[in-house]
Amino acid sequence: MRPCERTCAYFISSHPGRVNRFFAGVRGAGVLRRLTVAAIGRCSLPSRPPRAASSAAVVAIGFRGVALRRELGRVHHVIARAALDTRIREEWLVKRILAVVLMIFAGAWLASCSTEKGAATAAIKTAETAWAAAKNHVTKILPDDAKSMDAAIAAAKASLDGDDARAALAAAKDLPAKIQALSDGLAAKETELRGTWDTLNAGLPGIVASVQQRVDALSKSKKLPAGLDAATFDGVKTSLAEATQMWTQAQSDQSSGNLGEAVIKANGVKDLLVKALTALKMPVPAALAS
Repeated sequence: MRPCERTCAYFISSHPGRVNRFFAGVRGAGVLRRLTVAAIGRCSLPSRPPRAASSAAVVAIGFRGVALRRELGRVHHVIARAALDTRIREEWLVKRILAVVLMIFAGAWLASCSTEKGAATAAIKTAETAWAAAKNHVTKILPDDAKSMDAAIAAAKASLDGDDARAALAAAKDLPAKIQALSDGLAAKETELRGTWDTLNAGLPGIVASVQQRVDALSKSKKLPAGLDAATFDGVKTSLAEATQMWTQAQSDQSSGNLGEAVIKANGVKDLLVKALTALKMPVPAALAS
């Protein structure tokens, strides 16, 4: 070790408190102490043994230590700035990666929405085409099913107009199969309804006439029979008027080919007649009991 280095080492070992203050807050203090010894040792101090270190040398070493500490402070400042820049770059990179990922997911979502909307539109179009071909015949035989199909198609279109393509697709995708099933069963259902109509058409007009005769007779009577009050008799007359009007409409529907609607109205007439016969204490024919 050169004399200056020995002098620096002597000063550092003899004044640990002052040296610690020099290096306070500095990372790697042990290493920096050794660097300081070497750095100060290369200064232009007089070469003297440690025991002969003069006060001037000690003061010079102190000044050089202060200068070294300042330099070290600058170095740490540069390192801190570099670390900060690195962290900023890392955060920027993370944000860019996140933005790219979000863009990818957004694009996938938009593509999915576009695909679902296209599929829903195609499904609704297919259902409308199938329904346009079958609606007239289905309406004549199964009017209630026809109304349900109209409502189902309208609901699917409303979902699509409301930007809910998934719901629209779910509502429309099975409609063509249901329309086909309705069409396939029309022949058998028409046969069944014609038999029902023939039975009702054979019995209802006579029953309507019988109830009308009874009502006319009681209307002319000065006193209603026991068990039949005026309010109940008024209800019978109302039921009979409704039954007569509904039967006329049923016959009109049957004549125009709307067999399903005709049978529905005829069944309504049957229910009204059963109600009137029961109130008048008249026997209910077997044709109305079934």
